[in-house]
Amino acid sequence: MGQETQPALSSPSSLAPPHFILEVCNLILAVGNCRLVA
Repeated sequence: MGQETQPALSSPSSLAPPHFILEVCNLILAVGNCRLVA
């Protein structure tokens, strides 16, 4: 439980950190914007 204070980079790759979720959301939004512009 004490490891929660460590950076997300130290977390196991098996667990998806919030940063990964935000990155995926940003990618989806970027693709959606490209489709709207095109």
